[in-house]
Amino acid sequence: MSWLRWAPLIAASLHIFEEFVWPGGFSEWYRRYQPSVALSFTPRFAVVINGILLLACLGAALQGPTLQGVVLWLTVVAILLGNVGFHVAAVLRTRAYSPGVVTAVLLYLPLGVYGFRYFVHAQLASTGTAAGALLVGLAYPIWSRWNHGRRSARARSVPCLLAPLVAVTLGCHAGKSGTDAVTQPSASPALTFQRYANPVDGLSMVRT
Repeated sequence: MSWLRWAPLIAASLHIFEEFVWPGGFSEWYRRYQPSVALSFTPRFAVVINGILLLACLGAALQGPTLQGVVLWLTVVAILLGNVGFHVAAVLRTRAYSPGVVTAVLLYLPLGVYGFRYFVHAQLASTGTAAGALLVGLAYPIWSRWNHGRRSARARSVPCLLAPLVAVTLGCHAGKSGTDAVTQPSASPALTFQRYANPVDGLSMVRT
C-alpha cells in the first residue's frame, strides 16, 4: 500500500501543526507541565527535534517496502505511539487539553495498530523485528525525559559558573569609578589637584 508509506509523514505534519500552529501553545504548555525541565525545551530544540522526525518519516516513505524502509517505518511509528502515551497521560494528569492530543489519538494510534499488523501479516517484517522496533520506539519518551533533565541541569549551571566572573567584573568597574571621581577644590586655599600622566596614580598634588 503506497499510501501507508506516506502516512507517518502526513500524520506527523498534522500533529506538529496542532501543537505549534493551531490551536498551538505546546511550548508554553510543556513548560507548565514539566517545570523541572522547562529550560531544555527551547524554540531551537523544538525545530531540530521535529525536523529530525519529519526527515525520518520521509526516509521511510522513500525507501518503500525494503527491509530498511520497513524497519525505519516501524521504528518511527513506534515513536509516534509513545507520543500518544505522553499526551494521554498528560490529559489524565492535568484534566486539561494537551496540545497535540487530538491528532495523537485520532491519527497516531490507529496508524500504529494498523501498520504493525499489516507489515507482520504481509510478511514484510517478522514478529521479532516488529517487537524490537516497538521496544525502541516506546523507550523514546524515557530517553527524552532523561535528555531534557540533563539539558536543564546544564542550563541551570551556567549562571552559577558565570557568577564569580560577573562579580569580579562589577567590582573592577566600581573600583575604577571610585578612582576616577575627583573632588573639586574649595575656593579658599590650600591644595589644588592637577592631573598628570603619572604611571602610579595619575595624580600629583601641587601647593599653590
